[in-house]
Amino acid sequence: MNRLLCGLALALALAGPARASSDVDIAIVPTVQASAYTANYALGALQTINAFRDNSAPSGIIDYLSVGWQSGLTTAVTVYVFDKYPANTTCNDKAAFSLGTAPNSDVAKIVPGFPVTLTPAVLTGATPSAATQAVVASVNNQDLPPTLQLYVCFVAAAVTPASTSDFAAKISISRD
Repeated sequence: MNRLLCGLALALALAGPARASSDVDIAIVPTVQASAYTANYALGALQTINAFRDNSAPSGIIDYLSVGWQSGLTTAVTVYVFDKYPANTTCNDKAAFSLGTAPNSDVAKIVPGFPVTLTPAVLTGATPSAATQAVVASVNNQDLPPTLQLYVCFVAAAVTPASTSDFAAKISISRD
């Protein structure tokens, strides 16, 4: 009986934390250029992600955020998540990031708890690098009319991606 319980405990530990069926991991792979980026330039353009189940109550909790480089770069990346389309913010690939300010400020559209800066580390025994951070941020779409979207902008320190798909990110959301 003890062996059975130990085996069950090990299987549960390896399976990771239980997640509700309404939880979703959203992979984001913006197309970047395989050439030098100046510090504080956006990686890819503004990313629009479908984060919610329906328009009637587009809300949830951002649980985790991960970023990584296939080539093993350890360049810090700052992640901005907006709950309403940031019409006055510049987030174009390989262009200086500029947050819309008064009188048309996009600051209020940033999800509380963001921006978050992550610095990937090279994974043991592998080339890719990654960083993950737990984030507990209640979020709901503020567009009028409501949509299923959140908007994400990645801003990096000076970096030269190895390929157009070198950078990737993931956002984990518990949806209402």
